[in-house]
Amino acid sequence: MIIKRLAASFGTLQNEELRLKEGLNIVEAPNEAGKSTWCAFIRAMLYGIDTADRDKSGYLSAKTLYRPWSGQPMEGRMDVIFRGRSITIQRRPQGAYPMRDFSAVYTGTNEILPLMTEKMVGETLVGVSEPIFERSAFIRQAGLAVSQTAELEKRISSLVSTGEESISYSEVDALLRDWLRRRRYNQKGLLPAVEAEVRAVREKLEKVERINEKIAGLRLEKERMERFRDDFVKEEELIARRERQSARKAYDSAVAELEAAQKAMDEAVAELNISGTIPTPSDIEAIRADLEKLAACDALYASALARSEQTKKNLDGIAALKSQSIFSPLTYEEAENRANRAAAAYVDAEELKNGAKAFSIKTVVLLGLAVIMAGLGILTQLSYWAYGAAAVLAALGIVIGINNSRGFKQAIANAEKRSEILNEYKVSSVGEILALAREYKELCIKEGAASEAFATADCEVSAAKAALDEVRCSLLHKLKRLDPSAEDVSRAPVLVAKTEKLLDVLSISEARRDSAKKLVNRLALGVDPREPAETEELPEARYNRGEIAASIKYAEKQLAAINSGISMAQGELKSLGDPVVLRTRAAELDERVRELSNQYDAISLAIDTLSEANADIQNRFAPKLSERAGEILAEITGGRYEKVLLNKKLSAQAERPGESVGRDFLYLSKGTVDQIYLSVRLAICELVLPQQEPCPIILDDALANFDDERMKLALDFLKKTGETRQVILFTCHSREAQYCDGVRDVNIVKLRG
Repeated sequence: MIIKRLAASFGTLQNEELRLKEGLNIVEAPNEAGKSTWCAFIRAMLYGIDTADRDKSGYLSAKTLYRPWSGQPMEGRMDVIFRGRSITIQRRPQGAYPMRDFSAVYTGTNEILPLMTEKMVGETLVGVSEPIFERSAFIRQAGLAVSQTAELEKRISSLVSTGEESISYSEVDALLRDWLRRRRYNQKGLLPAVEAEVRAVREKLEKVERINEKIAGLRLEKERMERFRDDFVKEEELIARRERQSARKAYDSAVAELEAAQKAMDEAVAELNISGTIPTPSDIEAIRADLEKLAACDALYASALARSEQTKKNLDGIAALKSQSIFSPLTYEEAENRANRAAAAYVDAEELKNGAKAFSIKTVVLLGLAVIMAGLGILTQLSYWAYGAAAVLAALGIVIGINNSRGFKQAIANAEKRSEILNEYKVSSVGEILALAREYKELCIKEGAASEAFATADCEVSAAKAALDEVRCSLLHKLKRLDPSAEDVSRAPVLVAKTEKLLDVLSISEARRDSAKKLVNRLALGVDPREPAETEELPEARYNRGEIAASIKYAEKQLAAINSGISMAQGELKSLGDPVVLRTRAAELDERVRELSNQYDAISLAIDTLSEANADIQNRFAPKLSERAGEILAEITGGRYEKVLLNKKLSAQAERPGESVGRDFLYLSKGTVDQIYLSVRLAICELVLPQQEPCPIILDDALANFDDERMKLALDFLKKTGETRQVILFTCHSREAQYCDGVRDVNIVKLRG
């Protein structure tokens, strides 16, 4: 197979294209330019994307890692030459699965290659499965070391043994183990199947016996349940008879109640209709309203009468007090005038008395001063002046004294006049006369107010009496509608109570009649009055209707389940087959179990024998692979190392010329280790991969750790390898392209960063 053209929307590749040729292809590109992505794209086009792989901590699955950065769908195209014909392979997303939609056609046509399916295209073109391709022709710098897989071991073993994969150890071992698994693999295979069938047949026989026992038990249970149901059916019939009997009794009782209610209603109507009109509740309410008014008017009249009596009493008391006054029967104005005149007369007599007293005092004073002045004249040098003054003062005193003797007589007359005034009013002072006048005035004012209050109260008594008479007249008129013989309102409460009772009796009787009529009509639906009533004394039912209905329903349900169980059991018996046939089949299967057990033991022995032979084959393959890997290593190291030593796990050591012991890779430089494993990879490609249609070898920076000299030697070897199979070398260095620049059959492609 030769890859001619790649077109990808894959990871960092956005609708990018890569064209390749036969022989050695050197694809030069800087870091992060998509070299490893192109390698992953080639593998994805051949073997698809594992959609079951999941992202983990520190790890991204391929479907996540290579999701196009542009947001476009993950898809691509690859044009190859296979068996001399150009083929175009395309992969597109299918729903949520990337690159699941696959097609393979001859280039330029719509002719589909039926053998190239989405899962088989890699193995068809490359000739090996994906694990072998990854461990041989898919060479990356980080994965140069080779790990063993079952597929790789199978192919190696096949090549070492006969060169024919069809009879390789792996296939024979797989075939034998398949035979072994067919006979027994855990709980699967022919032997467990036959053993299971034996158990199934014996279980059927046991089941037949159990089903027969079950059917017998179900039939007994059916008979018991039928008796149980019939007992409750009889109870149901008894309850129906009792209900009919009770319904007839209820009907007869309802008819009697209807007649009694009608009779009571007629009697109440006759008694209420005494006045020719049946009173209504509104009439009673009107009478009650008048009774309330009557009570209110009566209370108002009594209150007014009490107030009138009280005002009359107050008026009489005030008149009595007024008649005892000294001023009675004068008006209070006349009394005030009379008191004021008496007070004025008294005051006049009082002023004259006060003047006489003043003159006597003056006389005494003047005479006293005359004595004092005379004494001063004797005792001092002012005798003439003092004696003169004393004489003048004494003379004045004598003159005043003579005048006072006339006022004494008038004073005596005034005193008698004041005494007469006070005795007339029977008081001790003139102020008391004025006080008596004021009291008399107050009594006059109170008498006027009491008189007005008495007149007002008397008017209220008249008004209350008129209202009381009007209400009594209205009430009596209404009472005559209840009893025409009523002549006095005193019977109103009795008549109202009697009428209300009759109205209640009428209302209750009417309600009884209507209710009884409805009951009679309803009961008449289930009763035929023309038939005689059932008089037989029926026993009490042991259960109520709900219990009976539930029990009958339960019994019917159980009987249906029992019948269904019997039918199912009979059907199951029929499906199990004839017991005689089952016993014969059990004997045949026992013989088959013995036969398969013998085969299982024989195959197990063959597998053990073949395993021993395969160990010998593996021991013979390792030297062959080591020899070819050593030859390649000698070429690319310039003879520095000439041997490669491999164990069964394909872990390698290198040996220099003349040395008897190989060197472990831990003691070698990284470049040398890469060269050793590159040699092993290339040797595996030659020995393991199909030679009829060689697949390309893909190298991703596999020469990055090579020095310039060994890089040139490796390129020379790869160019020579390119003569038989396509080689695609991706590199981030320019030295490979420079070394091969102008060399025939070397295709140099430079990618942009």
